[in-house]
This record gives sequence, C-alpha cells and structure tokens, in this order.
Amino acid sequence: MAAAPTLVTQGEKLASVSKFDKAVAKFKQAKEWNLQLDINPEAKAKEYFVKQNN
Repeated sequence: MAAAPTLVTQGEKLASVSKFDKAVAKFKQAKEWNLQLDINPEAKAKEYFVKQNN
C-alpha cells in the first residue's frame, strides 16, 4: 500500500511528458496496490497531460 502514492506520482510525471499510456498503467497499478484509491486512471492521466500541454 505504501507504494501506491509513489506510483501515482510516477504516473503524474509520465503524463506531464506526454507518456499517456504509461501514465495510465501506473495509475492502474496504484489502484491494484491500494483498493481504497479513488481515481480514474484515464481521467487522471488526461488531467496531467492537458495541464502540461496548454
């Protein structure tokens, strides 16, 4: 469970450098490690992707 925040951070960084698919995979992995995590992997990746590309 402690790894889930690290995976989310990694996903955010990947999305911010236009590695959308890899970011989604990290967010999905984070959800697998922490079932309490309330994120939509695709939406989260898109959020960071859009922030960095505007």
